[in-house]
Parts: sequence; C-alpha cells; structure tokens
Amino acid sequence: MKKSNNKILVTGGSGLLGKALQKEFPEAIYISSKDFDLTDQNDVEKMFITHKPNMIIHLAAVVGGLTDNINHPVSHLDNNLLINTLTLKYAYKYKVERFLTILSYVMYPDNSSNKPYQENEIHNGAPNETTFSYAMVKRIMALQIENYNKEYNTKYNYIIPCNLYGNNDKEDKIIPTILNKIRNAKEMNLKHIELFGDGTPIRQFIHSKDMAKIIKKIIDNNITDSFNVAPDEVITIHELTNTILEILNYKDINIIYDKTKPNSQSKRQLNTSKFKQIIPNYKFINLYDGLTECCKTNTEK
Repeated sequence: MKKSNNKILVTGGSGLLGKALQKEFPEAIYISSKDFDLTDQNDVEKMFITHKPNMIIHLAAVVGGLTDNINHPVSHLDNNLLINTLTLKYAYKYKVERFLTILSYVMYPDNSSNKPYQENEIHNGAPNETTFSYAMVKRIMALQIENYNKEYNTKYNYIIPCNLYGNNDKEDKIIPTILNKIRNAKEMNLKHIELFGDGTPIRQFIHSKDMAKIIKKIIDNNITDSFNVAPDEVITIHELTNTILEILNYKDINIIYDKTKPNSQSKRQLNTSKFKQIIPNYKFINLYDGLTECCKTNTEK
C-alpha cells in the first residue's frame, strides 16, 4: 500500500486511544488540552490555522465513569457539546477532507430489548439515566456528522465502540476502577472490595490496540461508513471482576455489591454485522489475554 499524504491531526491525543494510535500513525499531530482549549472558539480556530490538517481523528472529550456522570452532568453535556461543535465547524471551514470521530454505545436506548444494538436504532428511545448527558452529546455528534454529509456532501463518519480498555488506563472507567479497588484492598489488607449494583450487567470490551488498528484500516482504505465495533465476547461485571482477581492471584478478596447504587444498563451489546462486512475477519485480542497484559501494566507502579 502506498504511503498516505494525509496530514492527520488527533484531538485527545494524550488519552488511552490517542497513545495507541501513535504506533499506527507516528507522523500524525497529537493534540491535548495542554495545547489547545477545544471549548474555546479562538483556540480551536488557531489549532487549524497552525497545523493545517486535511484529516481529523476526533477523540477529545470530557469522559468519566458512572459516579462522575451522575455527579457532573453539566460538564459532560456543555463542554462536550462545545468541543464537538467547534471542532467540526472549523474542520469544515478549513476544508478538512476527512473527519472521523469515536462515539460510545452508551448512546443507545435504555428501553431496547436484549437484542444487540443496531446502528439505525440510536434515536429509538432515551439512553440510560446514569449516563444521560454524555450519551445525548454522542447522539448529537452522530447527527451533526450526518447533517454535514447531507448538506455539504462531506465524507465524515463515526465509529461506535463498546467499552475501551488498555494498558496504563487512568480514566474513570470500569476496568481501571476495579483494578484500583483491588490494589487499595491489598495495600490496606482488606478482604473485600465494594462495587455498585449487583454485578449482573452485561458488557463488551475492546482493547485500545484493536481500536487503533481498526481506525488505521478505516483511514488506509478510505472507509466513510459509520458503524459499531466490538468483539463478539460478552461478560458480566461479576465475571469480569472475578477474572481480574484470578489473573492477579487475589482469590482471597471477596466482592460485595452495594445494591442501593445503580447498575446502569442491564445489557450493552453491539450488533457488528456491518463492521464484519466492511472489515471482514478481524481478529480481536482475547479479553483474558488483554486483561492479563492490562493487569500487569497497571500493577507495576
């Protein structure tokens, strides 16, 4: 495959996925909040004038776990709306040819049946209340992309992945939260950890390395479709926690569930038939292997 002439700019470049992309696109420009404030219109325009990209991989977002979403809905809504709207607006103004952004499967309706979510079901009901603000912003971003394509004939697209995880993940998400609780329990000689809900919610997980490789395939093959991305494997929060305890050989630690706290959605699973047609035969990192690597990296501190 011939070398691409694309000048790629990655927003949110210091995050988990941004770091994974650095191996796939070493020549790209990686922007973090230390470089530009993407909630500020002047800063966003300055970013485009300074770097003159012709392709954007938009990862920047205010992200948090369940507790953060519940306690800080304003920042999850307002700041993300500004970040997305301004980045998209000035990408179009400065004639960026390709714009790819990563959304989240929390945006799917809470009232869906147990069948996996399909791409055409995004607006078929309200998202779960625990991540409502963040989910609505992701929906709006999907609509913004579709509107630009419709009105201006752009070739912008989005990907909807399941839960992202990886090495040295410091974000307030499921796997880092469980790892931190286990680490703290060992340091304090506790025999248990406490988790929200009852452990029954079903989830999917994708390693940041896989997500980065899939993004590279999308860019290299000029794929402009929008679609779900996830491995077929599903797991409950209880099974996930026990797997991590097994990998760490901490089987003496018990799990206590606080059932007064929310579970969030009971099942989040993506229909990936479209992905499999567009990028066939992709082999994901096995979750157990990915968790083993993740646990080793996150405990070597």
